Amino acid sequence: MSFTGVDVDACSVVGTFTQEGGNVSNLNVFDVSITYAGSICPATGTITGLGFESSSDYFGITGGATGTYFYAISSSGAAVFEIFPAGL
Repeated sequence: MSFTGVDVDACSVVGTFTQEGGNVSNLNVFDVSITYAGSICPATGTITGLGFESSSDYFGITGGATGTYFYAISSSGAAVFEIFPAGL
C-alpha cells in the first residue's frame, strides 16, 4: 500500500506499507517507509521500520473513530506513528 497526504502539522507525508512474505492472507506485519517534508514535522527525512494494521485507535487520537488504522515503529529510534486515512 502506498499513501500520500498532509498530517496535522501540515507536513507532506509519503510512504509505503509492504506486507511481509509468508501467508499473506493472515500475516499482519509490514515493512514501512515514511518520508516527511515540512518545517515543523514530527520527524525529518525518511523513517523505516515495521508496521501493522488494526481496527483500534490505540493512541486515542481520532477519538476512537471506526476504521482501519496503520501503525509504524521506527527501526532507528523511539518513534511510533499512527496513520488513519481520512475519509475512510
